[in-house]
Amino acid sequence: VRLAYVDAPEISQKDIENKEPIGLWARDFLVQKIQGKSIMLKKLATDKYQRMIGEIRLNNELINLSLIQAGFAIVYPFSQFSSRFQKEIFYQQYYQAFNQEKGIWNTLGMVNPYHYRQEQKRPGRLSH
Repeated sequence: VRLAYVDAPEISQKDIENKEPIGLWARDFLVQKIQGKSIMLKKLATDKYQRMIGEIRLNNELINLSLIQAGFAIVYPFSQFSSRFQKEIFYQQYYQAFNQEKGIWNTLGMVNPYHYRQEQKRPGRLSH
């Protein structure tokens, strides 16, 4: 499952200084939120890799948004939001987490996960 609206760091991804394991932080946050709990998964689409793109809800909490609010993901720029209002909420919460230095924003920052994935695909890349 790929979480709709968000782009979280890859598991192997570290902060800009290559010190903090921000990918693991994001994963651990998600595991802590939903592991062993009854969630609702709403399928929105299927991506080109045949993964389900969806929303995860725990009671009334949209976990996709919780990742953004806690500072463990950015808003996926190519998201198909259900409304302009929903899009504004996600970006509002993203900027708030950034300004309050929550999660990954409590470091010097990160490379955009999309760019990180592209770099990992390059032949002859330098590994850290």
